[in-house]
Amino acid sequence: GNESFKWSSLPFDSASELEVLKKERETLLEEISSKKQHLEGLVTQSIALKNLVEMNKRRAEEVPQGKRIQLPFVVVSTSKDAVIECEMAENQSDIFFNFDRPFELHDDTEVLKRLNLHMATRSSLESFLPGPVLNFVPPELILPEDVVAPPATVPAANELVPASPES
Repeated sequence: GNESFKWSSLPFDSASELEVLKKERETLLEEISSKKQHLEGLVTQSIALKNLVEMNKRRAEEVPQGKRIQLPFVVVSTSKDAVIECEMAENQSDIFFNFDRPFELHDDTEVLKRLNLHMATRSSLESFLPGPVLNFVPPELILPEDVVAPPATVPAANELVPASPES
Protein backbone atom coordinates (compact mmCIF):
# COMPACT_ATOMS: atom_id res chain seq x y z
CA GLY A 1 0.00 0.00 0.00
CA ASN A 2 0.66 3.50 -0.61
CA GLU A 3 0.67 5.26 2.78
CA SER A 4 0.81 9.00 3.28
CA PHE A 5 2.16 10.87 6.26
CA LYS A 6 1.06 14.25 7.38
CA TRP A 7 3.74 16.36 9.18
CA SER A 8 2.00 18.29 11.95
CA SER A 9 4.85 19.96 13.86
CA LEU A 10 6.70 23.20 13.34
CA PRO A 11 9.00 23.26 10.34
CA PHE A 12 12.67 22.54 11.15
CA ASP A 13 14.98 25.36 10.12
CA SER A 14 18.39 23.68 9.99
CA ALA A 15 20.26 26.91 9.21
CA SER A 16 19.01 28.76 12.29
CA GLU A 17 19.41 25.62 14.45
CA LEU A 18 23.02 25.32 13.24
CA GLU A 19 23.64 28.98 14.09
CA VAL A 20 22.29 28.48 17.63
CA LEU A 21 24.55 25.43 18.09
CA LYS A 22 27.58 27.36 16.79
CA LYS A 23 26.91 30.18 19.29
CA GLU A 24 26.52 27.67 22.14
CA ARG A 25 29.78 25.99 21.13
CA GLU A 26 31.60 29.35 21.01
CA THR A 27 30.28 30.29 24.45
CA LEU A 28 31.40 26.94 25.89
CA LEU A 29 34.85 27.24 24.30
CA GLU A 30 35.27 30.73 25.79
CA GLU A 31 34.21 29.38 29.19
CA ILE A 32 36.74 26.53 28.94
CA SER A 33 39.49 28.95 27.93
CA SER A 34 38.67 31.25 30.85
CA LYS A 35 38.67 28.35 33.33
CA LYS A 36 41.95 27.05 31.90
CA GLN A 37 43.56 30.50 32.38
CA HIS A 38 42.23 30.65 35.94
CA LEU A 39 43.60 27.18 36.70
CA GLU A 40 47.00 28.11 35.21
CA GLY A 41 47.02 31.16 37.49
CA LEU A 42 46.24 29.04 40.54
CA VAL A 43 48.94 26.51 39.58
CA THR A 44 51.46 29.35 39.14
CA GLN A 45 50.48 30.72 42.55
CA SER A 46 50.84 27.24 44.12
CA ILE A 47 54.33 26.85 42.65
CA ALA A 48 55.37 30.29 43.93
CA LEU A 49 54.04 29.63 47.44
CA LYS A 50 55.67 26.19 47.59
CA ASN A 51 59.01 27.70 46.52
CA LEU A 52 58.61 30.51 49.06
CA VAL A 53 58.06 27.95 51.84
CA GLU A 54 61.18 26.03 50.74
CA MET A 55 63.25 29.22 50.54
CA ASN A 56 62.03 30.31 53.96
CA LYS A 57 63.01 26.92 55.44
CA ARG A 58 66.54 27.36 54.04
CA ARG A 59 66.79 30.93 55.36
CA ALA A 60 64.97 30.45 58.68
CA GLU A 61 68.09 31.20 60.70
CA GLU A 62 68.99 34.33 58.70
CA VAL A 63 65.75 36.29 59.08
CA PRO A 64 64.52 37.01 62.62
CA GLN A 65 60.83 36.35 63.30
CA GLY A 66 60.00 40.07 63.59
CA LYS A 67 61.52 40.87 60.16
CA ARG A 68 59.53 38.29 58.17
CA ILE A 69 56.86 39.36 55.69
CA GLN A 70 53.48 37.72 56.29
CA LEU A 71 51.16 36.56 53.51
CA PRO A 72 49.06 37.95 51.98
CA PHE A 73 50.58 41.35 51.32
CA VAL A 74 50.32 44.20 48.84
CA VAL A 75 53.12 46.43 47.59
CA VAL A 76 52.14 49.99 46.67
CA SER A 77 54.39 51.99 44.36
CA THR A 78 54.19 55.64 43.45
CA SER A 79 56.42 58.58 42.63
CA LYS A 80 59.06 59.44 45.23
CA ASP A 81 57.57 62.97 45.24
CA ALA A 82 54.05 61.76 46.06
CA VAL A 83 52.35 62.87 49.23
CA ILE A 84 50.59 59.93 50.89
CA GLU A 85 48.08 60.35 53.67
CA CYS A 86 47.53 57.23 55.77
CA GLU A 87 44.71 56.73 58.25
CA MET A 88 43.90 53.61 60.26
CA ALA A 89 40.48 52.71 61.62
CA GLU A 90 40.25 52.55 65.41
CA ASN A 91 39.81 48.77 65.38
CA GLN A 92 42.92 48.54 63.14
CA SER A 93 41.03 46.44 60.58
CA ASP A 94 41.06 49.04 57.80
CA ILE A 95 43.75 51.36 56.54
CA PHE A 96 42.91 54.26 54.25
CA PHE A 97 45.43 55.80 51.84
CA ASN A 98 45.13 59.01 49.87
CA PHE A 99 47.72 59.68 47.13
CA ASP A 100 48.24 62.97 45.33
CA ARG A 101 49.90 61.13 42.40
CA PRO A 102 49.16 57.96 40.43
CA PHE A 103 50.04 54.71 42.17
CA GLU A 104 50.18 50.99 41.41
CA LEU A 105 49.23 47.99 43.54
CA HIS A 106 51.14 44.69 43.30
CA ASP A 107 49.80 41.63 45.10
CA ASP A 108 51.94 38.97 46.73
CA THR A 109 51.66 36.61 43.74
CA GLU A 110 53.00 39.26 41.37
CA VAL A 111 55.90 40.01 43.72
CA LEU A 112 56.71 36.29 44.07
CA LYS A 113 56.76 36.03 40.25
CA ARG A 114 59.21 38.94 40.07
CA LEU A 115 61.39 37.00 42.51
CA ASN A 116 61.26 34.05 40.04
CA LEU A 117 59.56 31.86 42.61
CA HIS A 118 56.86 30.76 40.15
CA MET A 119 59.14 28.31 38.30
CA ALA A 120 60.12 24.74 39.16
CA THR A 121 61.57 21.57 37.67
CA ARG A 122 59.19 18.87 36.42
CA SER A 123 60.32 16.49 39.19
CA SER A 124 59.65 19.16 41.82
CA LEU A 125 56.20 19.82 40.33
CA GLU A 126 55.43 16.10 40.32
CA SER A 127 56.24 15.97 44.04
CA PHE A 128 53.38 18.28 45.04
CA LEU A 129 50.92 18.73 42.15
CA PRO A 130 48.34 16.04 41.31
CA GLY A 131 48.98 14.33 37.95
CA PRO A 132 46.12 15.88 35.93
CA VAL A 133 47.05 19.38 37.17
CA LEU A 134 50.56 19.03 35.71
CA ASN A 135 48.99 19.46 32.26
CA PHE A 136 48.08 23.03 33.22
CA VAL A 137 51.58 24.17 34.15
CA PRO A 138 52.63 26.68 31.48
CA PRO A 139 55.75 25.23 29.76
CA GLU A 140 57.76 28.41 30.33
CA LEU A 141 57.55 27.80 34.10
CA ILE A 142 59.28 24.41 33.94
CA LEU A 143 62.99 24.67 34.72
CA PRO A 144 65.67 22.24 33.48
CA GLU A 145 66.24 19.36 35.93
CA ASP A 146 69.79 20.47 36.73
CA VAL A 147 68.48 23.68 38.36
CA VAL A 148 68.32 23.00 42.10
CA ALA A 149 66.03 25.91 43.01
CA PRO A 150 64.60 28.93 41.24
CA PRO A 151 67.03 31.85 41.15
CA ALA A 152 65.29 33.71 43.99
CA THR A 153 67.30 36.83 44.52
CA VAL A 154 65.71 39.49 46.62
CA PRO A 155 65.95 42.73 44.64
CA ALA A 156 66.19 46.20 46.05
CA ALA A 157 62.80 47.81 46.62
CA ASN A 158 63.14 50.01 43.53
CA GLU A 159 63.81 46.93 41.36
CA LEU A 160 60.75 45.10 42.67
CA VAL A 161 58.15 47.33 41.06
CA PRO A 162 58.30 49.33 37.87
CA ALA A 163 58.99 53.01 38.27
CA SER A 164 55.82 55.00 38.09
CA PRO A 165 55.48 57.38 35.12
CA GLU A 166 56.27 60.41 37.28
CA SER A 167 59.40 59.16 39.06
